Amino acid sequence: MKKIYAFVLAAMTIIACNPDNEVKKDGGDDTPKDTAPEMKTTDATTVCINEVCGVSGYKGIELYNPTDAEISLEDFTIVKNKEAEPCWTAATGDKIAAKGFFLIKGKKECDNIKDLAQGTSKASFSPTKSLMLELKNASGTVIDTFDRGWAVNGKEVDPENELNLATLTTSVGRKEDGKAVWKLLSMTMGKTNAGAEDSGNVPVAEVPAQ
Repeated sequence: MKKIYAFVLAAMTIIACNPDNEVKKDGGDDTPKDTAPEMKTTDATTVCINEVCGVSGYKGIELYNPTDAEISLEDFTIVKNKEAEPCWTAATGDKIAAKGFFLIKGKKECDNIKDLAQGTSKASFSPTKSLMLELKNASGTVIDTFDRGWAVNGKEVDPENELNLATLTTSVGRKEDGKAVWKLLSMTMGKTNAGAEDSGNVPVAEVPAQ
């Protein structure tokens, strides 16, 4: 009996000391918590799209001015999904303060931000559809592009994809105002993204081969 006990004790010691049997600190398996590729653009040097939200009550677009000077937005436009007509055109006198924000509400489902908004889009924004936005200056030059393009802009996302449906409760925003990296963030429409809860990478699917 003593020999059997000693053998079992030795076997347990070997298993306990084997690094291949260590318990994973992140939940017990090798599955990464966030498998989506990281969405990046570039750091902004002028007015840029800083946050886009399709959540009911918060539908809208936030612009940010990373410079140290106020900028006139007169005749600036935003084009959605390469449509012929802009979904937003700045009004006469519209401007954005240095290091400031300019909030454009969607045409519907924006009750929570309507009193903060300085402009209104002719379009609404869905968290379950891919989306491309082009911000153009008064000369018609594209100065920033937001592309949450899963496959074809404006098409429904696969409802079975839980990662895509995560956008139902978050904004898509620059992790730091004006900086290159975008994340799924808690809504901070009309104010800094600093301190917003980070829910992970923005779902971006590969474009299917033609």
